[in-house]
Amino acid sequence: DGNGQSHAWLMVDKYIIIDITGDQFSGKSTFLNYDKSVYVGEGDDFHRLFEVEDRDVHEHRGLSALGGFCGPRLWDLYRKILKYI
Repeated sequence: DGNGQSHAWLMVDKYIIIDITGDQFSGKSTFLNYDKSVYVGEGDDFHRLFEVEDRDVHEHRGLSALGGFCGPRLWDLYRKILKYI
């Protein structure tokens, strides 16, 4: 809607959305008061509010492709997450 709001989520097989931060819009009617803290599924009315631009689409190349501080930190977080799934 031109307000400069952005949002990010993961896409699997080009149609399944994995969104772990949608509830940040829970008090905003412009964003349908979206309150799902975790959403996995096909595109819904909320996600269609955002224009996806080619420059914003990045193919996941794995954590090993990341260097510096970022790679090791994400591996550490990944191992912690695995304990709960």
